Amino acid sequence: MKKEKIFADIFVRLNSVNLYDYWVKVEQELRENNGVFSVHTDECRNSVIVAYDPEIVSSDALLEIIRDSYVNADKVAKTLLRVNDL
Repeated sequence: MKKEKIFADIFVRLNSVNLYDYWVKVEQELRENNGVFSVHTDECRNSVIVAYDPEIVSSDALLEIIRDSYVNADKVAKTLLRVNDL
């Protein structure tokens, strides 16, 4: 029996004057969340990409974690990928 797995990515643009001060906190908060597979920050573009399981955590919840870290953030894009086990 095939089992479907769902993976999602969220791309978030971060808007903060002192963003560097918050990178570590934002990454740590996201990585500690159940359902998050990986967190990739891009300091040159002031952005973060989070790979997560949408059945465990929502993109809105992840965005709230980022905003709770004193960073203004805007969700730019979200992708969803379904994969079947063989």
